Amino acid sequence: MDFTTIFQEHYKKLYGHVYSMIKDHHLTEDILQETFIKAYENMKSVVDESKVRPWLITIAKRTAIDFIRKDKRHGYDFVEDLYTLKEAPSPSVENKVEWVLLKNEIECEISSLKKEQKEIIHLKINDGLKEKEIANHLKMNQGTVKVNLYRARQHLKSRFEQQLVIA
Repeated sequence: MDFTTIFQEHYKKLYGHVYSMIKDHHLTEDILQETFIKAYENMKSVVDESKVRPWLITIAKRTAIDFIRKDKRHGYDFVEDLYTLKEAPSPSVENKVEWVLLKNEIECEISSLKKEQKEIIHLKINDGLKEKEIANHLKMNQGTVKVNLYRARQHLKSRFEQQLVIA
């Protein structure tokens, strides 16, 4: 297996996968560079050449998640951004099925939140309300809204980041 050939064959497809998650050209380039470094260092672990692409996609997704965790300056809220997307980032059937399953899991996890957190997260995600508007709508203190929104996000984030890292 020639690494240059692997790079040339898979770079554009990986770029599309990562860019659909990140929506930032420069960060996508950084993630791909890191992905290919990791792939090069672990090429010996690939036994079946037909599985190179899925293996690279897995490395790229995990690397992207690592970058998201480290780079909080963009205000990226992983679960909310996933939940509000109307369709799967990639048009493949496999990705569409995974997308539906993930959206269902997010909805299930939201429904397991405390009543106040559930109401607040729905108003934030589905209606796009700001914290002050949510507070007015629910006749709550804005500080209470902030605390509940923070706790709900932390719960969802920890639940799904763990799951994506394991996948």
